[in-house]
Amino acid sequence: MHPMVMNMRIIFLIFLIITGFQISGVSQTKASQDDEQILEVEYFSSGSEMGGYFDLKISKSSIKCYGQKKKTDRLFWDRLIASINLTDFDNAPHAKATSSIDGIDNIIRIKTTKRVHSIVLTSNPNDYANMKTFIDLLSDKLKEY
Repeated sequence: MHPMVMNMRIIFLIFLIITGFQISGVSQTKASQDDEQILEVEYFSSGSEMGGYFDLKISKSSIKCYGQKKKTDRLFWDRLIASINLTDFDNAPHAKATSSIDGIDNIIRIKTTKRVHSIVLTSNPNDYANMKTFIDLLSDKLKEY
């Protein structure tokens, strides 16, 4: 058999295999893609004259802060993600970033299976009244650090 024909057969076979995986993957993951699942919640604070920096990352498996890593309590994680309404979060007021001019930016990021939702918090706690449970749970966790 001619080497070029053999190469084309191999390429065609690879194409069929890849296409087959993509088609089967679509049918298996379609239902899960309809639901946006929360993977990680991050509270990040930076800025001021001293250039301060604080980063707390909470996932289902761990909590990371100041180079420390602890296991996430399952009950806490369940309560935290149950308190999050992504529509309310996306519609919450956003402050302008001020860390570049010696201000302090407090940012909450929520990483999901679809995208990263992010807000720069305002200084008015009343702006987040509809997210009170989420903010309270996150604030309580921040106090541990």
